[in-house]
Amino acid sequence: MAACGVCSTRCPFGPVSDTNGHSTFSNLQALSDFDMTQEELSRPTRSGIIHLDDLEQVHGHLAALLTTGDPREYQLRLRHKDGAYRWTLARDAPCRDAQGNLVRWVAVHVDVDDLRRAEDLLSAEVKLLERVARGESLSQVLQAFSRQMEGLFNGCFCGSLVVGSDKKHFELGAGPSLPREFNALLERRNIDGGGSDPYSRAFIEKTR
Repeated sequence: MAACGVCSTRCPFGPVSDTNGHSTFSNLQALSDFDMTQEELSRPTRSGIIHLDDLEQVHGHLAALLTTGDPREYQLRLRHKDGAYRWTLARDAPCRDAQGNLVRWVAVHVDVDDLRRAEDLLSAEVKLLERVARGESLSQVLQAFSRQMEGLFNGCFCGSLVVGSDKKHFELGAGPSLPREFNALLERRNIDGGGSDPYSRAFIEKTR
């Protein structure tokens, strides 16, 4: 019997799709996570739920599914109702009748965002250590660090301040994506002993 509609359980299953790849079934957890209707979820490549950078990959996987009929597994970023994209492991498997004919597709979506970020952070740390081992300058290392952080956290602009040798002012270490005017305000900024700004407060807490 074909499944069509909405399931009320909080199981991790993603959509059930027909033989053409159109979603016909979602659980209430999915509707809540993405704040979308079943009709909207049935058009994932057009509803904005899939990250733009992953659309080409998703189209490729869908085409392969419909062509080969074999199970597939891949990762993509899905936009949740808070606007944040989270990495998701998608597993698609065919359901067949007694004669071996394909009758529908069942997908399991597992949130792996925390694991993916942990792996990316570890990879970034290794790359930074490799730069240090090669003898790159502090400026080069901090610039690379800022770029890596901006790549790991969408919408983030990263900068670094270095404590001057006199321990009384900051020097700009890096800020590749920050406005030049903002970086200029930080260069040679005095360290406030009272900790009135977050930069000075962080230095004071670190040196206690």
